[in-house]
Amino acid sequence: MSDVVVVTEDHGGWAAGCARAFADQGDVVVVLGSDPGRLAALTEPSVTGTPVVVLRCDITDPDDLEQVVDQIETEHGPIAVWVNAARHPVPLPFDDLAPHDVRRATEVGYLSAVYGTMSAVERMRERDHGVVVHLVLDGDGTGVPAATAGVDLALRGFHASLIGELAADGCGVRSAVVGLSGTETVTDLSGVVTAAHLRSA
Repeated sequence: MSDVVVVTEDHGGWAAGCARAFADQGDVVVVLGSDPGRLAALTEPSVTGTPVVVLRCDITDPDDLEQVVDQIETEHGPIAVWVNAARHPVPLPFDDLAPHDVRRATEVGYLSAVYGTMSAVERMRERDHGVVVHLVLDGDGTGVPAATAGVDLALRGFHASLIGELAADGCGVRSAVVGLSGTETVTDLSGVVTAAHLRSA
């Protein structure tokens, strides 16, 4: 039985890889993002013939996300897996960062994940089932550009708090962090699929 999977679009290749991995096993995959060119590149059918659905959405706007999540559940069914893959890479050392660089990286990489998780978990709680996956870079941030490291460590902390609350409530919704190397792109994210389904079983 196929699941409805939502992936937030990024600028580093993770979203495309996740979308393809889930679609290749027959899941209904919806990718959310705001860049028409990047979204259009994701619409080719998978090896199973399952198309990837792309929807324009400002993932940093919680109201826009809420509306799109309602649309997804109305048109495609209950969301079973939500993957926070969005990133706005800022490959600059701390000394070269401008405040707007940090703000945008945080909005796209961290705040979009929090807002998306809020929308997804609210609905998953009602069904007592589902999984949220947060994609982060492996390691403790050493050697990673400052803005990126801040987002990854914030996501790990958010996950730790969320999974603790869900467990304390006896809720069947799960949260998972999947660490990836910076080189992973469209062909090697099948491990995310495995992690999502192991935790949602």
